[in-house]
Amino acid sequence: MALEPFLILMSLFLPYSAEQGLTTGIEGYSEGCGRATSRAVKSPPYSAPSPLGSSPWNTVIYRLQDTTNEWKFSCCGNIIAPNVVLTAASCVFVEQVREFVNASYVRVIAAKTHTSLDRTDENSQQRDVKKIYSPKLFRGEIEGFSNNLAILYVEVPFSLNDFVTPVCVDWTDGISKKQNLEQSSSENVVEVAGFGLGSSWDKQGGELQEGSFVVQKNKECRADSRKPNIAKLRRYISYDKFCILTPLGTKKSDFGSGLVVQVGNRYFLQGVMSSFVVETFSLATNLTYHKVWLRDVMNQIEAESKCKDGFLCSNYACIPKSKKCDRVLDCEDGSDEIEEMCRYKVPVIKNLDNQKGCTLPIQLGGASYRLDNCAYGPSCTRLAGTMVEDGQTVQINCGRGTMPSEKGPGYACLNGKWFQEIPKCIRMCAPREKRGVSVKCDYNRGAVNCSEYMKQGTEAVATCKRLHKLKDPFKTTDRSKCLSGGKWSADLPVCLPECGVPNRIDDVTPTISYGKNATYGRYPWHTALYRKNATSQLWEQICSGTILFPTNIILTAAHCVHDDNHNLVNIENFMVAGGKVVRDITYLELYQQVSRVKEVIVPEDYEGFSTQYEYDIALIDVVTPFSITDFVLPCCVDYESTTSVLPTNDATVVGWGYTEKRLYAGVSGTPSQTLLEAHLPLISNRECKNKDENFKPFVTFDKFCGLYRNSSGPQPGDSGGGVIVRNGDLYYVIGVISIKPTYSNEFGAFTSVGTHQSWIRDAIHTHMRW
Repeated sequence: MALEPFLILMSLFLPYSAEQGLTTGIEGYSEGCGRATSRAVKSPPYSAPSPLGSSPWNTVIYRLQDTTNEWKFSCCGNIIAPNVVLTAASCVFVEQVREFVNASYVRVIAAKTHTSLDRTDENSQQRDVKKIYSPKLFRGEIEGFSNNLAILYVEVPFSLNDFVTPVCVDWTDGISKKQNLEQSSSENVVEVAGFGLGSSWDKQGGELQEGSFVVQKNKECRADSRKPNIAKLRRYISYDKFCILTPLGTKKSDFGSGLVVQVGNRYFLQGVMSSFVVETFSLATNLTYHKVWLRDVMNQIEAESKCKDGFLCSNYACIPKSKKCDRVLDCEDGSDEIEEMCRYKVPVIKNLDNQKGCTLPIQLGGASYRLDNCAYGPSCTRLAGTMVEDGQTVQINCGRGTMPSEKGPGYACLNGKWFQEIPKCIRMCAPREKRGVSVKCDYNRGAVNCSEYMKQGTEAVATCKRLHKLKDPFKTTDRSKCLSGGKWSADLPVCLPECGVPNRIDDVTPTISYGKNATYGRYPWHTALYRKNATSQLWEQICSGTILFPTNIILTAAHCVHDDNHNLVNIENFMVAGGKVVRDITYLELYQQVSRVKEVIVPEDYEGFSTQYEYDIALIDVVTPFSITDFVLPCCVDYESTTSVLPTNDATVVGWGYTEKRLYAGVSGTPSQTLLEAHLPLISNRECKNKDENFKPFVTFDKFCGLYRNSSGPQPGDSGGGVIVRNGDLYYVIGVISIKPTYSNEFGAFTSVGTHQSWIRDAIHTHMRW
């Protein structure tokens, strides 16, 4: 018999009082959660120092810094169970590389009223984070901080007392519906504790503050964001946000703080501070939209810790793996003998001959049942395959991804039989999500969340996202319907990103040496390649690259990924950034995206200087594919191109290489700190060989050249960047910046994409991720 895990799990869901132990209230709230001492928050807008115990669920989150090996204050969090802290995902997310920090680099302190670690707090408790959980759709700033939540799991639970207490979570959404955070009124007020409340951005906060603020209607909030000075921040007001009026100001140090409402003598968590928008209003993630995720993660935490080497039942009980599909119901919900998993229809049922009552049927995907007229708690739950006594009535709870075939007020057991047959749990349709595709879902003329499982009869309408196009232009329908059996009537379309589309937000203004500044976003396919300096351990921009489709592929020069001895550099020492104008990787720009390198692909025949830099071309497969925006998208490639005919119009090159400042014969110089561009007339391989007798051996079969105008052209540091030409309204990459004569600023040699188009196509096919 598997151990019953439910009571253990409830200790995660329902925080408890240190004096009373685990107790449950009438709606499933813990008697010990959400209680505060010395709390005296006034009418909004209000901000004042927070006395110890006034917000006992508030925690301070610190992150270990790689460069200094010091712990630095990051933001706030909220204890929702003795070993679970809820915060904003952005607090533990590194935008530069779009990755979460290692959990061992995060530390949480409760009952702390100042951000400084030098100040000791007598009642504080410090815990190390074991694991970080976040919604799978969170992608940081690039997605406007939607789904901006994270759970920090601490292995050693907090000791609960008057100064360290979990905040209550409204699992039934009863309070949330009453509060209606998407509307505003003089009575719709939330309270919050943080370290920046009432502070301007130029004033450093340190003491814990608490305040009260009015919730603003989402409609009004979006209207405010249309004002010219803040229009660019409109995209942060996503579906799962609500706004609060903060005329006293907030700061980044408030991110992750919990917004609470008082019900009786307890406080319930309604949202988590997400992002600062303007001085007058701020955004919070509405917890109502993420209760399912929150429950799933808390279940997962418990299940993972209890069943590392076994089979996890749908009710989170753990049995040996050998008992799966052995025709015996070892899971009390029968989930170890499900037909779809075991591929036989009738599992062996446990011997129930000596018991009286009705057997709860085993359901697809596992199901549990709840006794009617039972207050709350594990004693109210009955599992599939077990029996209920005569006269008892149950409600059915189908497993995730399934739902009852029909709804009823309850199902009663009378004289050993069900008075009304318990309905089957039927499959729902899977969420409608696909890269590059935007989907709207409707059920009975009402919008539903496409990211959740959906009922039979739900209709979905799919369109390509902005800057994407249909792979099949002759696709006849973009509609699909959820059919019986949990299947959609049609697949979602394949939407590919547009290529070679320049961002036309600004006109081009003043290239490399003697060049012009490249307008932000004008060349959204251009990337910077960074390499970690072995001595300083700092990231240095060494080359450039071009985003291709699929967007995990970056085109660059082979010599950029080799060291001075022509050995491949360890991929751990590379990083690629898109959407950059400023050269410095530590300068965080609004639309930049950064990724680590997964693999480097170089032609087998590349041997560097010894073969005059033939085959000086490479592809980089990045860990995280770049997301399509106005400022980051692929350049076009003409896979039918040849090297025999070059375009008559000028080619464009961009980069951060040496400028004319202190430039000495192309050997030394000063790199540009901002992206520069140059426009060059192109000449053929034959013409290029006649330009310089000493350089002639380096004009190999796969090279063509570009002439510098007034010495304006690529220099060291620009290598790997694309040679771009315009064809109609689109831009194509036809070459890769490779080499130039050392003591001349008259021309440079480029590796032809056309010559290597078969190799490029084959390599992309092998590394395709879309």
